[in-house]
Amino acid sequence: TACVVVLRLASSRTGRAWAAVREDDQAAEAAGVNAPRAKLFAFAMGAGCAGVAGALYAGLLSYIEPGLFDLTVSLMVLAAVVIGGRWGLAGIVLGALTVGAYDRVLADALTSLLRAVGNSTGLDVLASADLHASSYALFGLALYAAILLRAAPSRAAGPSFMQPAPSKEAAVHVP
Repeated sequence: TACVVVLRLASSRTGRAWAAVREDDQAAEAAGVNAPRAKLFAFAMGAGCAGVAGALYAGLLSYIEPGLFDLTVSLMVLAAVVIGGRWGLAGIVLGALTVGAYDRVLADALTSLLRAVGNSTGLDVLASADLHASSYALFGLALYAAILLRAAPSRAAGPSFMQPAPSKEAAVHVP
């Protein structure tokens, strides 16, 4: 349901105004978009979605306390958005599934595998491995890698100084 709402919002006048403001404030203003109002509305919608997510999270856990919101939860959300954000809504959903699968399934499986390899080879470092304990470092590395990949120019396009400037035409077309 949320994905349908986001897709409908993205194709609406408001979504197109947000896209125009994201690309270039001045071009959006020239096309008739009230940029400060669009930014404020986007911020309010984001805060509302975060509030709904918090309410759903509280319902899932049956209670809320400050200790539940440690840095790992924030890093997981940020990692999901940064990792998948390059490919739009489908990428964000895929990023969230990847981060969630790592936290719930892959960390346990990889920890067991590393411990088995460590026990069979006699390497104490692998035998005492615990990927849940190093989740801060792993999510930090994932964020760093995603940001580097996002900022890196395409090799097929040549060096960054040879690439043309981003087009401003997309931001101007807001009916």
